[in-house]
Amino acid sequence: SCWLYLVVKPATMGLRMIQKAFLIFFVVLSFPAYGEEVILSGRPGVAIPAQVLEPGFLQLQSGLYYYSLQSKAQGDSETRLMNHFLRFGVVDRVEVNLLSNYQVQDGDLSSASSEGFSALSLGGRYLVWVGQSSWVRSMALQAELSLNQVSSDYRANQDAFGLTIASEHRLFQRSLLTINLGGIQDGGQASDSYFYRVAVNHPLTGQTEGFVEVYGGEQAGDWDTSFDFGISRLTTPDMVFDLSMGYGRNDGVTELFLSAGISLRAQIFGY
Repeated sequence: SCWLYLVVKPATMGLRMIQKAFLIFFVVLSFPAYGEEVILSGRPGVAIPAQVLEPGFLQLQSGLYYYSLQSKAQGDSETRLMNHFLRFGVVDRVEVNLLSNYQVQDGDLSSASSEGFSALSLGGRYLVWVGQSSWVRSMALQAELSLNQVSSDYRANQDAFGLTIASEHRLFQRSLLTINLGGIQDGGQASDSYFYRVAVNHPLTGQTEGFVEVYGGEQAGDWDTSFDFGISRLTTPDMVFDLSMGYGRNDGVTELFLSAGISLRAQIFGY
């Protein structure tokens, strides 16, 4: 029932819900730590890990985002977005996944408002390589098809195909460096786009971890760059909470976001 609530709850909770999540998170910090095999979440942050789920495991990663956009030329806007990423381990080294975003945008840069499902994609991830070296830990390949079967306010002219190469590297013994490089083919845009994501995760205390990340991309010769940082806390071997915030200033638009999320894992089949 908890999973169903996360999936169907609309993204109208906004900043007040984010503030409550921050309070809950600090209570969660007092929970005990766990030493057994635990959930590996792709939250928080934009970069995806170079890891896949074990066969038979189902994992839901959900987050609520509050965006504030400011532009002197085109006006300001606020956006609330609920993101869900559902992952399932099929066989050894292979998982399939499904992403959906529900978005409410008020007074956007064209002074209009919009609401509905803004993203829907089907994907798969393959763990290409697991290394034993002190530098490279793993590499994975994520392919996804972004469908245009979304709300009319966010619909592209056609589906789009994306490809991401993810790698994880050991850094300063305890830290982990994650690098993503990839591209998205058309989808009704004037040209293909390319992106990069670089994140560093570092354990803090117990099962609490912090991260900092820089990410951006290029389309038609125009480069954008943003960064974010946050913290996550493992509460059980199959549950982790996270908080993050980010900032970017590109093409005269200043963007600030806050996010709170949860990741849940369950073994469905005993392979």
